[in-house]
Amino acid sequence: MKINASETRQVDWSFFLKELDEMIPHDRAKANAW
Repeated sequence: MKINASETRQVDWSFFLKELDEMIPHDRAKANAW
């Protein structure tokens, strides 16, 4: 099974966005604590 480079990039990007989405509220809470 051959995987497109763009397809892989898309998967990595969505995964990255998901991680970022989970990190942002945490960072915001930290910023509010300061």
